[in-house]
Amino acid sequence: MEGLAHLSPEIREAVMPLGFKMLTFMKYTGKNDLEDHIVEFQSQLSFYQSNGNIYCPAFPVSFSGSP
Repeated sequence: MEGLAHLSPEIREAVMPLGFKMLTFMKYTGKNDLEDHIVEFQSQLSFYQSNGNIYCPAFPVSFSGSP
């Protein structure tokens, strides 16, 4: 898990829920509202899991220019 070494073991070892697929939403570009982006991101991922361990590995892909 290169790139996740700074995260806690609970987050690094989080198992994505069966059938997990990142939902499609507008990526954060720096020009749109960051707070709105975070609220949308949290609301979409809360559908899958309530403990939040999948939020950290999934959050970086919500930014424009990410792989």
